Amino acid sequence: MTKTQTPHPFGELLTQYRQRKPGLTQTRLAEMAGYDQAILVRMGQGKKDLTGPSGRERAVRLIETLADQGGLTLLDEANALLLAADMSPLFERQPSEARLIERLSRSQPSHRLRRTNLPAPLTSFVGRAQEIAEVRRLLNTARLLTLIGAGGSGKTRLAQRVAADVLLHYSDGVWYVEFASLTDPSLIADMVARVFGLHTEGRTAQEAVATYLQERQLLLVLDNCEHLIEAVAEFAFAVLRTCSRVTILATSREGLNVEGEALWRVPPMQPDEAGQLFVERATASRSDIPLSTHDETVAHICQRLDGMPLAIELAAARLQTLGLSDIAARLDDRFSLLAGGRRGALPRHQTLRALIDWSYDALSEPEKVAFRRLGVFVGGWELEQAEQGLILEPDTESLDMISIQSQLIAKSLVSIYSNAGGHSRFYFLETLREYAKEKLLESGEMPAMRRRHAEIFALQIGISTSIIDGPDQKERLDRIQRDHENLEAALEWSFSGGSTLMGCCLVSGLVCFWAMRTRFKRQASHWTQVAKQSLSDQTPLLVQAGVWMAVTMFLSTNESVIDDAQMVVHLYQLAGDEEGIAHGKFRLAQCLFWSNRKVEGLLLLEEGVALARNIGELGEWLVRLNIYCLGTFADNDGNLERAECYYEEALHQYQAVSDLSGTGETLLALSSLAVERFEFDAALRLADQALVVSQELEDVSMEISSRLRIAEVLRLLRKFDKSEEVVLEALQISRDYSGEYQLAWASVIAARTALSQDRFNEAYSLVSNALKLLARRYGIQNDCGSVAMEVLIWHAGQLLQWKRYAHLFGIRAKLRSGFPSRRPNPMDLDIGTYIAKARTALGDEAYKAAYTEGRAMPFEIAIEYALAA
Repeated sequence: MTKTQTPHPFGELLTQYRQRKPGLTQTRLAEMAGYDQAILVRMGQGKKDLTGPSGRERAVRLIETLADQGGLTLLDEANALLLAADMSPLFERQPSEARLIERLSRSQPSHRLRRTNLPAPLTSFVGRAQEIAEVRRLLNTARLLTLIGAGGSGKTRLAQRVAADVLLHYSDGVWYVEFASLTDPSLIADMVARVFGLHTEGRTAQEAVATYLQERQLLLVLDNCEHLIEAVAEFAFAVLRTCSRVTILATSREGLNVEGEALWRVPPMQPDEAGQLFVERATASRSDIPLSTHDETVAHICQRLDGMPLAIELAAARLQTLGLSDIAARLDDRFSLLAGGRRGALPRHQTLRALIDWSYDALSEPEKVAFRRLGVFVGGWELEQAEQGLILEPDTESLDMISIQSQLIAKSLVSIYSNAGGHSRFYFLETLREYAKEKLLESGEMPAMRRRHAEIFALQIGISTSIIDGPDQKERLDRIQRDHENLEAALEWSFSGGSTLMGCCLVSGLVCFWAMRTRFKRQASHWTQVAKQSLSDQTPLLVQAGVWMAVTMFLSTNESVIDDAQMVVHLYQLAGDEEGIAHGKFRLAQCLFWSNRKVEGLLLLEEGVALARNIGELGEWLVRLNIYCLGTFADNDGNLERAECYYEEALHQYQAVSDLSGTGETLLALSSLAVERFEFDAALRLADQALVVSQELEDVSMEISSRLRIAEVLRLLRKFDKSEEVVLEALQISRDYSGEYQLAWASVIAARTALSQDRFNEAYSLVSNALKLLARRYGIQNDCGSVAMEVLIWHAGQLLQWKRYAHLFGIRAKLRSGFPSRRPNPMDLDIGTYIAKARTALGDEAYKAAYTEGRAMPFEIAIEYALAA
């Protein structure tokens, strides 16, 4: 077959390439000669056949076949096809490729190979598609681009890969200079000269390089510049100033600080790409172990290693001697685990410790002090916290944290990000933090730094009875949330031999935060329990009162909550703290109310609001809370009009001061009133508004309540599919973040939704789980237990278990007598139809007897009976 007869799949590509049409970019080349429509289509191969090192060999053989058929005549055309197949260009050092290079270079000397000395990759390049695209974009706009990042972040491989991809953009090629082994900065120009094969007789190496590059258009890759940073910067500046067509791509742990330089920080690998890298490298070590990128242990290892390619490759190599779970379990001692790298690697790349040692040893003494002391922070820090925390007595030096931290960032040892509010926050990659902690231990400063760290956060949180409200409510909550890992570290130190008083102060100060950001409810319960057990007569009264307030919110049972709330009031009275007394009385009033002691609760509300008004501005939040509580009392007394007036006034006041928490809770209360009036559209609108507020505030408890309200209203509107979708979302959030009571509620509402669609067994299973959750701490004498019993009643009716039905109805009646909310509600299930059936089936006397037996059951027995299907 002659060349003119060959149906050439690259016709358009080759024509445009030979004519050098404007706009023929690398992206366009890839589009016209992509995997599926170029080499592989021609030869009838599949895309997967070109993966891995052997895939390149197949690609080269395909190109040879095309050349045999007359479809290729130039090296440029061959390299364009390799580029389209996502591969680096032909290399002279590979014997099979060298023969092809020589063959395709004979036809037109003017189109000889655009030479490159890029090293041939020994392993496949994994992922980084977004990073490659971004670096290529920056190369189009900057003549000096420096890739910066921590050691082991993959700077070198990324630079080599990008350089190979853009080879066709530079008429005089892409040239690679590796400085890692160079220790004498005066030899930088000599090393570059050797790469180009230049002779320097009678002139300096710098002059020889400048003369050679002056008329050439090429990309110069300078790799591993950090230890020669000043000399490399001078060399780069001289080249850029005299050689207008040269572009430099550098890699370093810090920027060259040359005029016109663009910096791009190499990020950690994306989780899916990190998993793919681990699996590929691990499979090379142990092909007998089945691994998947979706494996949770693989994902955990990659996450703990910060997505750092070198650390991941070292961990994967450990599969030669350890199992996957063994590697994951030993990551706390990662520097011992990830030792013994591959032969041929740079010495500082052979172990994880050596990699960071190399960076640490290059720091100045003040930088080393700051670096190791910053290791005490968990989850990041702000500049002010670092300034407060890093000075230890009897330090004589003054650590200028602004300049020192800037240097640590520039050297890729500390990372920085800005949150939505524009505040800068600093953090270590976990591997670097573990190293800093080791250095802190070696220095002997760890005990003093742990104490100083706890002091910073105890002072920041303070001891306050007032709720976090006002225009900056969300910002203050967000800041505490950002520091929650630090706060937990401070709590752990405090209660592990550090200072129980400091720990109790932290718990006291965190009560309001934990009450609003209920995703931390489990941590709140744990630390409150620890603090309660740590209290003594020597603990200051205000601190004791704050801890007991936390007890009422996170630990108290239905039986103990009134006594616990009374303890709060008593302690604040002993301390003489009027704001605390008022807050304690409000809390006690709520507890009395929900125990059906409304008269006592109303009296305490009046006393609390009088106190709040007397203390002026400090008590304004308590006055607003009082209005909301009065609405709750009126609501449960059946006075809907009065309740609505209180709620509307509370909503107005909460919105006036931008109190998102109060606003959301009041919207939910108004939504409940609308349901009771059968105003379902209004109820849905108000619940939707509460949901928006809860998400802005990040209040998981409020979000769950809002979703459950929406689901119930949708059920009443017979929009069952949508109701089920919303309730399942609430159920999942409850499982992930919330406590047992809300998970029980979500399960009960999900059961009601299932009942509405005649899925009785599913409903029974959900309610059984709910009752078990309630029984662990709260008992069933509450609203949730009553509604759960309704579902079981319906279930018994469907199974025609009429005696069981009558027993359960008696239990429900006893439950509903124990708390205020007793009037009918549209959300109550319609179980009345079964009463007539039960009376008919059992007879009136038997029904009454069974009902009475159920009502007489102690709650412990009632729970066992209810769960026995």
